Amino acid sequence: MKKYAIFVLLLQLAFAAGCAKVDSLIKETSNAAESKKAGTVNVPRNVKNSDPDFKMAKDSPCLVTMPNAADILFGDKKLTKDALGKEISDCLTPLSLEKKIVYIKADDALEYGNILDVLNVAQKAKVEKIGFVVSPTDNIDEPRNVLEVMLPADSKHIDSKLGRPNPLLLIVFLDDKGKIKLNMDGHDSLESLTTRLKEIFKQREETGVFREGTNEVEKTVFIKAPRSIKYGEVVKAIDAVRGGGGSPIGIQLDEFVPLEEIELPPPPKKS
Repeated sequence: MKKYAIFVLLLQLAFAAGCAKVDSLIKETSNAAESKKAGTVNVPRNVKNSDPDFKMAKDSPCLVTMPNAADILFGDKKLTKDALGKEISDCLTPLSLEKKIVYIKADDALEYGNILDVLNVAQKAKVEKIGFVVSPTDNIDEPRNVLEVMLPADSKHIDSKLGRPNPLLLIVFLDDKGKIKLNMDGHDSLESLTTRLKEIFKQREETGVFREGTNEVEKTVFIKAPRSIKYGEVVKAIDAVRGGGGSPIGIQLDEFVPLEEIELPPPPKKS
């Protein structure tokens, strides 16, 4: 009986030691996972209207990575904003026209002002296309999708002949309190914005409102947001505009002229 008791005690001790080892392994695995997560750029996720971009890779020569407000990486180089412009120009020079795009892989929680600073540098380097790296799902480990936007080279929203805003101009304004405007019309949600854009573009198609010099319906939309808003909120707005049919989508970097003279067409009457 005593031998049996000793055997049971030894078995319990062995089991306890095994459990402790398992707990230790679980902690080590968890710590490793947390470490990996901490070093990962938390790109905007669940972006519904993004596109796969097979030209882009982790080692894309024209990839700007922004894991936080302090660091700007271009490829494997850590750069200042002042040095970034030359690196971008050197990167784009040998590329064919369709490949002249700068990808930005930035953390979802960054203040948008950090992104605007880089976009201003890119604009001065004659960049016209930007690809925001996003994930179409909740998985950020291997994002391969992009939302493509354009950087206007000048104030294209001004009609140079009339000296006033182009009446076809569509601008989505965001503020840091969550308010959304399409020109002067307020919207209480991004879903409402998407719906309204679909209505406008349908009306333009039916009435033959085309982009100047083409037979394509004018669907250009600009995004304007304050520096203090989170980058992820701007991406959500771009995604909503894309879902409403907006294309191309421009990022506005300078100040807009007053928009009092711009009126949207009335929404269609419900039958």
